[in-house]
Amino acid sequence: MWGGLPALDTFLRPLLQWALAGVAVIAAIILVWNIYESWTNNPDRFSWWGAVFKALGVGLVALIAVNAEQIIRFFIGGTP
Repeated sequence: MWGGLPALDTFLRPLLQWALAGVAVIAAIILVWNIYESWTNNPDRFSWWGAVFKALGVGLVALIAVNAEQIIRFFIGGTP
C-alpha cells in the first residue's frame, strides 16, 4: 500500500527529524520544570528518587521518539 507513493520517505524524513527535536526539547523542559517545582514547593521534602523516576519517564518518551521510524515501519509493514 505504501510502496506505490513516490518519494514519501524523502518527504517525511525532515518532518520526523523536526518532530524528534521538538519532543526532545519539550521533554527536557518538562523534566527540568517538574524538578524545579518540586524543589521550590518544599525543599525539605524534596525526593531525589522522585526526580530519578521523572527522568526515567522522560527517557522512556525520548526512547520511543528516537525509535519512532522503526515503530511506524513495523506497523505499516515496511522494511527497516
